[in-house]
Amino acid sequence: MLRQKKYIFSLKFHLIFLIVLLAMACMCQGTYALETGDPRLEVWGYVQNETAWHYTTHPPLTFFKDRHVAPGLGNFGHPAAFAVNGLSRQNTVEHRDSLMKFENSFNMKILYKILDCENKKLSVFGRIYTLVDSVYDLTNDIGWRAGGLPGARHGEGNPGHYYRNDMHWRTAKRIPREFYVDYNIPQMDLRIGKQMIVWGEIDGFRLLDLVNPFDLREFILDDYEDSRIPQWSVDLKWRFLEDKPDQYLEFIFIPDLEFNQIMKEGSQWVPDELALYYAGNRAFTYVDQYNLFGPGYHYRNLYKEPAQTFQNSNFGVRYGGVKQMKRGALSYTLSYYYTWDYSWSPFVKGWNLIKNFDSHHAIPGLTDLFLLAPTTLSREYHRMHVFGATFNKVIGKWAFRGEAAYTSGKYVAVNPLMTGSSGQDFESKRNIIDYCLGFDRTVFTDWFLSGQIIQNIVLGDNAHLVKGLSLHERKAINTYFTFVVSKPFKRFNDQAGMSALIAYGTEGEWWMSPKLWWEMTQNIKAVLGAQIFEGQHYQTLGEFKRNSNIYTQIKYSF
Repeated sequence: MLRQKKYIFSLKFHLIFLIVLLAMACMCQGTYALETGDPRLEVWGYVQNETAWHYTTHPPLTFFKDRHVAPGLGNFGHPAAFAVNGLSRQNTVEHRDSLMKFENSFNMKILYKILDCENKKLSVFGRIYTLVDSVYDLTNDIGWRAGGLPGARHGEGNPGHYYRNDMHWRTAKRIPREFYVDYNIPQMDLRIGKQMIVWGEIDGFRLLDLVNPFDLREFILDDYEDSRIPQWSVDLKWRFLEDKPDQYLEFIFIPDLEFNQIMKEGSQWVPDELALYYAGNRAFTYVDQYNLFGPGYHYRNLYKEPAQTFQNSNFGVRYGGVKQMKRGALSYTLSYYYTWDYSWSPFVKGWNLIKNFDSHHAIPGLTDLFLLAPTTLSREYHRMHVFGATFNKVIGKWAFRGEAAYTSGKYVAVNPLMTGSSGQDFESKRNIIDYCLGFDRTVFTDWFLSGQIIQNIVLGDNAHLVKGLSLHERKAINTYFTFVVSKPFKRFNDQAGMSALIAYGTEGEWWMSPKLWWEMTQNIKAVLGAQIFEGQHYQTLGEFKRNSNIYTQIKYSF
């Protein structure tokens, strides 16, 4: 009965989606915005479908290597790997060409100008955005399986309940995505309401673009406009020098607490470290439930978000300006932001030496992590200070840009088995420098080129840094390079073209995103592209090698 209702709801939604698309096509053919009949009211947006297919496959001989969350611990006869892999909800992809997503999204923006004078403007803006990924209703090729140990819950299912479904009651509150009031006069711009605040200059990676949390349920593949999570905020930009309107001070105040939305257990885009957390939590809960480490061992998993209080609000200040120079203008900003780290840190406390074993050789292959079993895993959010700077400079045909962030009080993972008593919490507070230098250049009339170098540097005592619960070693300096090329096709009157993004990490990982686009009409745009990942488990990019895909996108703008 539940499955039938689910199917009927999905069918109704797709019918409504199709009707809306056809209605938009009839009402606003050849226009970029809806005709409202009121010059003060503007309505525009889009309806979009994005469909993707896996092009990777998993031969039987690589089943254990590619499908298990703990490949580094061994697969055959290793107790730790057996428990972690057996109790995790493993995402499954049956074969090449299986459907990966079937996302339908609706985005509508509404602007009403209450006052529109030369030196004074007052307006109200709202945005409605909803996304429904119906892939779990259309195929059985993806989902999760769990079990494999005596007494453990066996079964299979899918993580799609509200994983990418904004029509679900748990996420429906996000459909009214933005709503704010703008007040503009020559001396200042004031915006109050539910909004997104964007700082930073670089593409693809976020250094200073940390004001709002992000929806990470599909890694970083979503457009930033759709993946940023708006918050109720006050944003004031004050041009304090009458003769220099390009210089300003910006003040932001955010009393609304939101945090990064992470991948659900069993979903396709769960990073290895997060999958290991889910699996390890199940493993130690199982151990506690069946007294495998004796009646004296008990395990707890704690999670608590900060309260919505004035003291827990975020705030920041930014100074920006433009300096006119002989060879081109220089724009720059200096900023400070006091915020929460929007991702929780796992504090593993109360390490308990299992008394059943007298030495590490009692059970061959058993890891230290299982001999020193944690009694408490606490997921906590912490404050941090972020100092930032950006610049953008044009010199002839070249445009150079840079961005840097100094983060004070960021928690990073350290190996608790190597750091002694001081490392029992698993997390250690560090100061971190992130920076990016990039360039843009147009060559041969219409070839656009862009390149960047990004580095993350952990300062201080960097011994025994690890990437997370896997205890995989982390380098103190991580470097990435990105390169973008794009070109419109003159043969199609610049209504078609190509672009490609290539990102390379110096640990040997890649992300390539080529695409072809075609503006079929003034309102309809089609895209054919691919997301290609290469690398190894527990690498930021390489761990998604199994998720390489080919996708199509049809977008109707109104």
